[in-house]
Amino acid sequence: MKLPHNSKIEKIVIAILLLNKKIILDVMYILHTNYFYNLKNKLLYKSIKKIYLKYKKVEILTLIDYLNVNNKIDFLGGKKYIIKIINKIVDSSYLKHYINILKKKYILRELIKMSNSIIKDSYKDDIEILTYLYTIEKKIFSLLKNNQEKNFYSIKEILNKIENKIILNKTCNKGILSGFKQLDAITNG
Repeated sequence: MKLPHNSKIEKIVIAILLLNKKIILDVMYILHTNYFYNLKNKLLYKSIKKIYLKYKKVEILTLIDYLNVNNKIDFLGGKKYIIKIINKIVDSSYLKHYINILKKKYILRELIKMSNSIIKDSYKDDIEILTYLYTIEKKIFSLLKNNQEKNFYSIKEILNKIENKIILNKTCNKGILSGFKQLDAITNG
C-alpha cells in the first residue's frame, strides 16, 4: 500500500512556481520540501529553491541547465518531464489550497511512519514504558509544531505594512515636551 500523496497536485504546484516566478519566495516559507512525496517532484522543487536563492530568478532553461550540471536530468527522464509539467493548464488562485493538501498528505505519511515505529517498538520487552510514551508525545508535538498554519503574506504586503509604520512613526512625536521650543527641537521632546 502506498503512503498518502498526490503527485498530480505536486506537479501543479511546480507548474505554478515555474509560470509565476514572483511567488516563489512567498511559497518557500510555507511549502517544505518534505511535503513532496514523488522523488522527481521533490528534486524539481529543491532545484527551484536552490536556483532562486542563488540567482533570484528561475527560468525553465536555467532549471534544465542546473539539473544537467548536477547530473540529475536523467533521473527525471529528461527535460520532457519538466515540459509536461509546464504544459499543464493551472490556476494559481488555488495554490494555498494545493499546498494545504500536500501538507496534509505529508502529516499523514509521518503519522503512519510513527505508528509503524510505535507498533514495532511495542513488542520489545525491555522498553521503559513511561520514557517511551514521553518520546512518542515529543515526536507528535514536534510534528504539530513544525506544521502549524502560517499566515500567507506576500513580500509586497509585508513591505507595505512596514512602510506604513515608518510613515506613522515619523509623524508621531515620541519625546516628552519640556516647554522649551529649542530644546524640544533638538531632543525630539
